[in-house]
Amino acid sequence: MARRFKDQSMDFELGENFVFNQNLARDLIDNQIHIRPFPKHILLLGRVCHV
Repeated sequence: MARRFKDQSMDFELGENFVFNQNLARDLIDNQIHIRPFPKHILLLGRVCHV
């Protein structure tokens, strides 16, 4: 993936041979998981959680 800065546009070209795989997209959406849970101290420092 190309490095992007916050003031850059997110537009990009897909190419003429790009095919959108609906089954793969549906599987990725249906089977979402957290790769790694956030440590509790990070949530406390970020004031996301007060417990």
